[in-house]
Amino acid sequence: MLIHLNVNDFALIEKLEFAPDGGLTVITGETGAGKSILIDAILSLLGNRMTRDMIRTGSSSCRIEALFQAEAACFDPELQAVFGLDDETPTELLLQREFNENGRSVFRINDRLSTASTARRVSAALFDIHGQHDNQLIFDPATHIGLLDRFAGSPVQSAREQWEAILLQWNQCHEKLASLGADPAERARTIDMLRYQVSEIESAKVKPREDEQLAEQRRIRQNQEKIVKALSEARDLLSGDESGGAIRLLGESAAKVDYIGRYSEKLGRLKDSLSESIELASSVAAGLADALQRIDIDPRALDRIDERLDVLFRLKTKYGGSLEQVIAYHQKASDRLATLLGAEEQTQALQQELDQIQTRLVGAGKVLHEARAIAAADLSRRICLELSDLGMKSVRFSVRFEEQDTRPPFRKDGLDQVVFLISPNPGEPERPLARIASGGEAARIMLAIKAILADADRTPILIFDEIDTGVSGRTALRVAEKLSFLAKGRQVFCVTHLPQIAAMADHHFLIEKSVLEGKTRTELFRLDRTGRQHEIARLLSGGAGEDQALSLAEELLRGAEAFRQDSSSDRKS
Repeated sequence: MLIHLNVNDFALIEKLEFAPDGGLTVITGETGAGKSILIDAILSLLGNRMTRDMIRTGSSSCRIEALFQAEAACFDPELQAVFGLDDETPTELLLQREFNENGRSVFRINDRLSTASTARRVSAALFDIHGQHDNQLIFDPATHIGLLDRFAGSPVQSAREQWEAILLQWNQCHEKLASLGADPAERARTIDMLRYQVSEIESAKVKPREDEQLAEQRRIRQNQEKIVKALSEARDLLSGDESGGAIRLLGESAAKVDYIGRYSEKLGRLKDSLSESIELASSVAAGLADALQRIDIDPRALDRIDERLDVLFRLKTKYGGSLEQVIAYHQKASDRLATLLGAEEQTQALQQELDQIQTRLVGAGKVLHEARAIAAADLSRRICLELSDLGMKSVRFSVRFEEQDTRPPFRKDGLDQVVFLISPNPGEPERPLARIASGGEAARIMLAIKAILADADRTPILIFDEIDTGVSGRTALRVAEKLSFLAKGRQVFCVTHLPQIAAMADHHFLIEKSVLEGKTRTELFRLDRTGRQHEIARLLSGGAGEDQALSLAEELLRGAEAFRQDSSSDRKS
């Protein structure tokens, strides 16, 4: 049950508070006053997409919040656990949404941050909202199977879960089979390509980081003459004899210091450092000489390096941006090649497994069909009863199952294709709903379906946004009576232009648009009985013949009160 709704800075609404009661609540007002804005606010709270133009002019954000009293039975076990719901005690749920001019939404449930998907799950458990365009949904056969399954409840739900579980196995097996290349010709082409790629990489004998090492060698080869000259000069400076190399000069210095050591022990100790320097210089000189001897003066070496780098570059271009990626691709291609080479035997085994799963799947589809067929007969009977109450006394309604397609691809909802058929008049054959029903008939059929599904789903709150489209006269009174019956034990909100529906309400609110200080705003008022009489008179006459309209409005209100009293007595008896 919706206990309280606050809307701030949403469209034309600056601030609106709505505290409805149980039963049938009707909202009326002039065209353009903002009745649908209130519905849009609730839809936004429940996860619908919002745009910046939904924020009231002059504000940077809007905020919508609603307090509900919810019973555990409305929610699936996961949500029951999240919100701590139990079967004994109804729990209050506070849903909030803020939307700012940057396009960012923040959802909260009981003051805890939530996601849009969770808000939608909660809303699906609390609300069933019927908008003006929803009448057209029943013209689309694609929606019929979902409506039938909702009505059928647990018997179909259980059979459908079994179907979906086996379908998952079928899809997984089918994907494995497809990965092996079910087409022999395609598999042969793939094997040829993989063999070439694996052979090309293997023949290159690629090593990790080989390209980096070759690039270093290439730099050395390009500067080989300069390197040889520098090595020779460095060696000569250390060990040359003609001009006195550094090693010879260090030796002479060590001899002088050794001589000084006869007179000064402290200065004599410097000889040790000089001796170490001589040893280090000798070692470096030997290394330079060795490097000179090992230098390979090969005029073709640079060409060979360039050729190898070109091979590696082409491999990286084809199989990845680095040699590590080339090596990884080689491993992947080798594994894939091995799989395909052994695919024939695997293909046969998987095909047998797929056939077995498909047999089970078709069997599950037939079980699902049988459960739906039982529900379809009951749904047809119930809809005919509901439509009879709504003034379509001679209507015939049935659910037709198209021929089952037991071949793939398989749909998630089973083998069935469902079409609703109707014959609104005696002597006419049943035809698909889309080809028969008028706008007013569509509204009544959708109301009948909503009434039936509301009982099946135990949906606590129903919202009808202008259910009266295409309805007038005696039929409007029947629609009003049906809405009153629906409101027994739940909340029903109805935005309407029909005086018959407005008169039938347990609670009546008027929404008005006004201009204050140059700004347009929408406000909501609860009407007392006198206010209801005047508003119903306006709906009847549009402002003309006020006295007669007031008299007729009073008559409608008394008739509605008598109907509600009689229906309440019937339920008690």
